[in-house]
Amino acid sequence: MTRTVLLLFALLGLSLGVSAVGGQQPSPEAKPVEKTKLKVALFSLVDSNLMQEVLRAMWREKHPTVELKFVGWDSYKQDPAEGVDVFEYDAIFLDYMVKNGLVAKLDKSEVKDAEDFFDFAVAGSKVGGDFYGIPRIACTPVIFYRAGDEAIEKAKSIEELHKILGDRLDAPLEPKENEGLLINLSGSTSCACYYLDAVSDGSGTYSPMPALPEATKLDATALKNLQRLTRMGGREQVKFEDKVWTDDKRSEWFAQGKGRAMVGWTERLSAIPVEQHAKLKYRPFPLAESNAVNLLYVDMLSVSPKLDEGRKKLALEFANFAASKDAVMATFLARNAKTSSPQYLLPVRKSVAESTELRTEAPFYNDLVSILNEKPQAFRIGDSSRKWLADNRKAIQATIVDVK
Repeated sequence: MTRTVLLLFALLGLSLGVSAVGGQQPSPEAKPVEKTKLKVALFSLVDSNLMQEVLRAMWREKHPTVELKFVGWDSYKQDPAEGVDVFEYDAIFLDYMVKNGLVAKLDKSEVKDAEDFFDFAVAGSKVGGDFYGIPRIACTPVIFYRAGDEAIEKAKSIEELHKILGDRLDAPLEPKENEGLLINLSGSTSCACYYLDAVSDGSGTYSPMPALPEATKLDATALKNLQRLTRMGGREQVKFEDKVWTDDKRSEWFAQGKGRAMVGWTERLSAIPVEQHAKLKYRPFPLAESNAVNLLYVDMLSVSPKLDEGRKKLALEFANFAASKDAVMATFLARNAKTSSPQYLLPVRKSVAESTELRTEAPFYNDLVSILNEKPQAFRIGDSSRKWLADNRKAIQATIVDVK
């Protein structure tokens, strides 16, 4: 009897113990999935934040567990920062990047739909026959003017443009209605690149490795032609620098009817209200007797050479995604919040340039894409680009804008 009671108590205690343990440990909740972070530095553009968010949303649908972290980077002044997986930069620095081991070499099989790229974009992304970047967009400066201005439309040379627009060297900052040339020469790198462009236009020849002379040994004719820009625009206006790069007072003034013509990158059209686009036209920007060499700046995505195979694969997946037709179309057609304008960057893919959707949603592309049919060349300046610019750009700029 005693043994039976003890056994019952023992079984009861075991049962209570199991229940107690079960009560102390509720069903475990699912832990949140830890996201992989991919650090990306995209080229700074007029609407960079808007386009980054477009890419982020599209990428999240494909890779919900891989978070994009966009970081700032001025590729014209700095090498890629440590820890950045994918970075975008101007092809003028490609040879420098390759020489200094800053970018990973890519097998052709790692570049998706490579046959869809225009020849100039492929040439702008290769060194020694190998890909080192995946081209995403192109840019070039053009002259915007108002429809019906036949004099501007027909002028072939920079000298003819100067005769039409005249001198306003000592004019105040803000031009009068339909007067002079609006152009931004406040950036020394832009001035140095304009110099090389002017030399190419003057000689009618293109080289991916142009001569890079010291600032004391520059081509006199090219400098004279560039000084015409200051004469047409006025010292104060050409040197004016917007407080924030994404601001654009010149486009704002041009939209108000001020200035007879405006030189700007094609994407600067996005800073002008969309309802005015039908009243505008564009033409090539000659820096000599004609725009003899059609130089296009190619912006490409490269990956860090320090990535392991797994991370390199992920970085390449993003680079190919960002440069794909769908992603490029979505970013090009993203609307500027102030002007309702599309972005008007230049495509490097044939499928984008030929897209009916692009030309319908952004009608100015019907004219702009003709740039891509005028024997375009990728702007490249060799492996000493960084040093040459650092040593000479300020002096070149001063020679152009401080004309007497």
